[in-house]
Amino acid sequence: MKKLIQILFIPILIIGMSLVSCTKDSDVVGGSSDDPEYPREVTDIVPLDFIHKMKANNMHIFKGENPPMIEGTYRISPVVLECSNVEADVAGCAFNDVEVTFSQQDNMHLAVDVSYKCGDVTVTCAEASVIGDEFNFTVFTKITMSVGNSPADYVCSISGEMVNGGISGLYIARFMHDDYGDPLDCLIECGKGRVLYDFDGFSERVSD
Repeated sequence: MKKLIQILFIPILIIGMSLVSCTKDSDVVGGSSDDPEYPREVTDIVPLDFIHKMKANNMHIFKGENPPMIEGTYRISPVVLECSNVEADVAGCAFNDVEVTFSQQDNMHLAVDVSYKCGDVTVTCAEASVIGDEFNFTVFTKITMSVGNSPADYVCSISGEMVNGGISGLYIARFMHDDYGDPLDCLIECGKGRVLYDFDGFSERVSD
């Protein structure tokens, strides 16, 4: 079995051993199964089948083409595993804190830039699409990073509700999109991924 080297989400503490119920074959989490297709601005970045994988693993996704303004930097802590299709994962594991920044939001084109820091990993100004309505939003992005000399493309989504001082109920999904053959045999399989959430339910805004 491949080693599971986790760059964005490195487990640092086991805080719960009970597996959550993952809706593996359903597309009803965060929306009904007969929802219309997503805007092309979204599916050009994250293919629809990956959105289905995220939702099947309890990712909260909000629809709409009038998202709230989300620009700013937010600290997500503590980060806990909600659900996963990676065989060795255990729901309730805690992962490294994340600091995410949204900038250059353009609702006319459903566009936003995403930067984040997690452990030793920094991603700057990744192209993303933002959808939602009123206070709820979901951001979709694709990032490329390297594990050693092995490049990999991940598709990600971030969802939550904008509230005074930060984001409530923030969820993060990250799935392997392309491992370029994984020559070092050190990555999770394509199509595998994790859904995590802010355990205390509030991700504070640390800067505008």
